[in-house]
Amino acid sequence: MDAYLVFILSLPVVFMLHDFEEILGLEHFMANGVPKLKKRMPKIATLIVRNFQGKTTRDFAKGVMMMFAIVSISTFASVISGYYNLWMGVFMAFSLHIVVHILQWLVAKTYVPVIISSVLALPYCVYGIILIINNFDFDDIVLWTGIALIAIAVFLPFAHKVVMR
Repeated sequence: MDAYLVFILSLPVVFMLHDFEEILGLEHFMANGVPKLKKRMPKIATLIVRNFQGKTTRDFAKGVMMMFAIVSISTFASVISGYYNLWMGVFMAFSLHIVVHILQWLVAKTYVPVIISSVLALPYCVYGIILIINNFDFDDIVLWTGIALIAIAVFLPFAHKVVMR
């Protein structure tokens, strides 16, 4: 199998390994990490509490499952069709997501239940971004990354309000 194809097909695996840490660490973080944040950053802590207070691991996993389905479907559809722009946009959005988590950790100055997998995923993301820059037109990168980010911005509130009740 072609190395690039293996790399492309690995996105759902990397996504899920990252989200396993998030799923497993959410309740512990809500109980232990958020109180620490309340002392240093009350506004951020309030936002986190508003989004996740009272949510169980199962509730959160439902939303992750839906995101995993989107990542997987877009990956497999791209491979089957041979049209990789959709995958590229999703990959770029995932890479941005990883960078945001690392920034959250740097700002919070405490363990957040995504930092280990984010740091481990960073080389994968950097390598993928290099591949994308070398194989896609800049306009397509901007367009498809924008499409993926808009789709996520529309979907996440749905996941928070409907799935995580």
